[in-house]
Amino acid sequence: MPDTSLSFRIPSDVSVGGDRSHTTGLVLADDPTADAAIRAALTECGTDLFADTSADPSAAPDRTPEICCVALVGNDAYGAAAADPFRQLPRERVLAVARAMARRGRGRMVLVTDSGPQVHTGGSPERAAARAADLTWWRHLAATVAADGVAANIAAFGYAPFLGHTLSPGTESELLRHLVIRRCAEPADLTGVLGLLTSPGSSYLVGETIPLDGGMDLDFIPAPRPGVPSSRQPTTTPPGATQSADGPARRPVTLVVGASSGIGRAGALHVAAQGSDVVLTARRRAELDDVASGITELGRRAWVLPCDAADGDAVAALADQAWQIAGRVDQLLYAAGHLEFGSALTGPEAWDRTFAVNFGGYRILSAALVRRWIDTATPGAIAAVASVGSTSVPVAQVEAYGASKAAMVQYSRCLAATTARHGIRVNCVCPGIIETAMGQAAGPDFRDGWLKRIPAGRVGQPAEVAAVLGYLLSPAAAYLTGARLRVDGGYGLGGLPPLARPDGVLGADPRLVGEAR
Repeated sequence: MPDTSLSFRIPSDVSVGGDRSHTTGLVLADDPTADAAIRAALTECGTDLFADTSADPSAAPDRTPEICCVALVGNDAYGAAAADPFRQLPRERVLAVARAMARRGRGRMVLVTDSGPQVHTGGSPERAAARAADLTWWRHLAATVAADGVAANIAAFGYAPFLGHTLSPGTESELLRHLVIRRCAEPADLTGVLGLLTSPGSSYLVGETIPLDGGMDLDFIPAPRPGVPSSRQPTTTPPGATQSADGPARRPVTLVVGASSGIGRAGALHVAAQGSDVVLTARRRAELDDVASGITELGRRAWVLPCDAADGDAVAALADQAWQIAGRVDQLLYAAGHLEFGSALTGPEAWDRTFAVNFGGYRILSAALVRRWIDTATPGAIAAVASVGSTSVPVAQVEAYGASKAAMVQYSRCLAATTARHGIRVNCVCPGIIETAMGQAAGPDFRDGWLKRIPAGRVGQPAEVAAVLGYLLSPAAAYLTGARLRVDGGYGLGGLPPLARPDGVLGADPRLVGEAR
């Protein structure tokens, strides 16, 4: 049963999917090329666009958009024009929209940029510093408005000619050698990421950066050899219907591990709603049968293969069993997880099972599927459920859990680099505290302390993680591999919560939105 001793608000639009037919949007872009690209993408997502006729939408509340996309482009390392070398965010206009959304209690804000944490030695340090200041300002804004139902995130593109980047053919080819997905970003990649970040299911993504850079975030070093793929040659399935090796479009098959409850169950139902048939596996047969019934009600096929993810031999046979029963497997969603508290002095049994479930089963199964996909020229996709515990330590005595999840993330990133040339993508999500049995494990006191560190001010829902997993597996994320996306309500932004003064009274609330109230 959920812990009812704590109060937190779940946005009314938290369900995955939802009606997008009358969603309103506003684009704030000084660059005409970026403005046109974002408008086209939002229109394709079903958004009705407002004209930016007022710097203060609070003057006309009925004109407050559901979605606001802001452009900050012009990275000279990618050959962007330098007409305005220090173009910056229109902060006052952005803040006015954020305040209006916060007063209403809901909204989505997306910063579309071609800047990120990387330092490109071919670019201007002054321009990079100005962009870094704006990105930090945006992340602070995201933390500020999250508790009021406004989710602000970043779509960070690498080399994208449709955003105004222009390099000579030779320079472009050299740049593409540093990407594991050796093509430039395309308009469909923008449509796909905006489809996620403006959807109802993205509520628990706060201040996150989606790296649409072809795997540049992996820091991949190309081999010094001839025969490099030519400029703009795609190595992944382009956005659209799943293709078989025989040619005709068909319905994909997703293998979901840990499908009996929690995030795995929500993920299985989500990919089925997206159009996938599903092979379900976990230890508990009765619960799997219940999930299978829900999938068949959606008009999709479902198969049940009970398996303990800690049993290496059983997991090794699972890929073949799933392939035989379903005829093919196109996608893997690995959501099995084991949490057992204990310090570095804990006996080996806890460590063995934690690593067997969280990392061992994932490694064995993903490797088996990758071999199948390479042999059959299948452009497969993997989405794995890791944890914020892979990089953060929110509670003591979780050495085994944190280390196993960290291994899972780094293995995924290495596998992404290895398999990209075969059209295979591998990504992870790192959830924070989610309304599942595992989310209850540390008890109400710890949960209360965790909530104070989450800008959104609430626990996440399994459906919110499922929405991100579904995006990562879908053709809409064809340009995304090696990513690790936090679905944590902003916990990963770090920093301290409001602190008490020596007299025990909390300091003044520094939230930007509060200034307008």
